[in-house]
Amino acid sequence: MSADLGALLAKHGRVLTTAESCTGGGVATAITDVAGSSAWLDRAFVPYSNAATIEILGVQASTLEAHGPVSEPVVIEMV
Repeated sequence: MSADLGALLAKHGRVLTTAESCTGGGVATAITDVAGSSAWLDRAFVPYSNAATIEILGVQASTLEAHGPVSEPVVIEMV
């Protein structure tokens, strides 16, 4: 799947940035296992703690407190 994603991104001249937490970098690992992924993976963020999620991704502390770190409202604030 990662290789297909890379081919699609390259075809359209796009790059990818990811943000993941509870997966602990698993998504980034799957992507970087593909030879040549540095051409289309721009960066990957893995803020595991709530403090890092607030600092790096700009999620509001109140959203984390109200909904927990693994929730749709938190994902919406990440983008």
